[in-house]
Amino acid sequence: AAALHALVVAGGPSWQQELTADGVLHVAHANLVASTWLAESLRRRQCAAAVGDISTDACLSEEDEHAAAEDLNAVWQALGHARVGARLGRGRSEEAVDLHRDLHARYAALLASPP
Repeated sequence: AAALHALVVAGGPSWQQELTADGVLHVAHANLVASTWLAESLRRRQCAAAVGDISTDACLSEEDEHAAAEDLNAVWQALGHARVGARLGRGRSEEAVDLHRDLHARYAALLASPP
């Protein structure tokens, strides 16, 4: 999460132009994977607390969770302001189309209610 945040901060206001549309897509995908991972970590902590399990070896510390959440949120905000020229389906590589498809599937899974 910190590395993704550093990437968009270090690039300044034109970070998305330096990465191109495919690069922005990769950043969005990586941020979604990291967000899903963080959500799972938070869910494990809540489940452990609900059953009185004080072992948190598999969980991040609350401070690390908070720092990761702030970094991921900053990247989502930067992605929300990204302006890239190319659109999927218009001369895009098959890898970009597959990555976009996976991004949408992961986003839908993240929005779904936890089991």
